[in-house]
Amino acid sequence: MTIRSIRSLAVFFFIVVCASCKSSSPAATQAQSEKIRQLVNAQSYVFMPQTALPLRGRSIQVSSGFDLEVYPDKIVSYLPYYGNATSAPINSSQNSLDFTTTNFDYFKSERAKGGWDVNIKPREVTEPRGMQLTIYDNGSADLLVLGTSKDNISFSGYIVEKRK
Repeated sequence: MTIRSIRSLAVFFFIVVCASCKSSSPAATQAQSEKIRQLVNAQSYVFMPQTALPLRGRSIQVSSGFDLEVYPDKIVSYLPYYGNATSAPINSSQNSLDFTTTNFDYFKSERAKGGWDVNIKPREVTEPRGMQLTIYDNGSADLLVLGTSKDNISFSGYIVEKRK
């Protein structure tokens, strides 16, 4: 498989996951939607993954304790990784999705049918290359982690207020 076909497959997989996770019923209340809006606008929330969707293989239920914390001045990632790597890490005991950075780019845009697209690009770490977070009005969210020397991985979960 070529890199181009792998990337195309990853993008297709992400679109399918995003389309299937969006709530089609008006179950999201106006208060809940407004709370999510406040968290996203303040850039102060936590993504809690429930399911990991590796590029190859089956979906995996994620145990509690993993998250992606977003603050205005830092990103704290503690996410599991399931997939293949094209090169071995220097420190084999360290997970590439377990990092804290204060040097990152954060881009947010509103989606046409509600919700937000958030792109996070850490500048201090080599893995991951970027993170694409799709947040829906009802609080559910999808995260695509783009690897440099590892397969991309997607997560489905939800957004909560950050811990105090």
